[in-house]
Amino acid sequence: MPVFPSAQWIDEFCTQLAAHPQAVHLADSLAGTYRFVIDPGGPLTHAHVYSLEIRPSQNGAPPHISAREDVGRTGEKPELTLTASYPYWRKLIAGTLDVGMALILRRIKVGGNLQRLTSRLSSAQPLLDTLHAVHTVWLEDALDHGEETA
Repeated sequence: MPVFPSAQWIDEFCTQLAAHPQAVHLADSLAGTYRFVIDPGGPLTHAHVYSLEIRPSQNGAPPHISAREDVGRTGEKPELTLTASYPYWRKLIAGTLDVGMALILRRIKVGGNLQRLTSRLSSAQPLLDTLHAVHTVWLEDALDHGEETA
């Protein structure tokens, strides 16, 4: 199981998202680049930034879903940036965070084309489904067991 946050974790997320039954619809509706920022908190001492690229399928092929770590937050301007500290990302992934309340209380910050996302909110459900589905080793557990982390 991959440690969160790590390149292995985001790669597993992309693999599972591409295999989601609604991946084609997701890619058609939400094509673009999305940035995930995991700010320090708890055992995480420095920020991790990942860009998730979603592209519609071509000629019947599966949609293109990939991610890369962004050092210095460079690259294509994202459609949306989701920023939260590690403890709130952990709750989001575990499914124990009330996203609406977290947004109101600014525990999660969202920037970018919010109108586009809100008009296609039902299309984003595979993203949440997949966040909850990735079998995850939490950073503090990996550190307790002496596992190598990124």
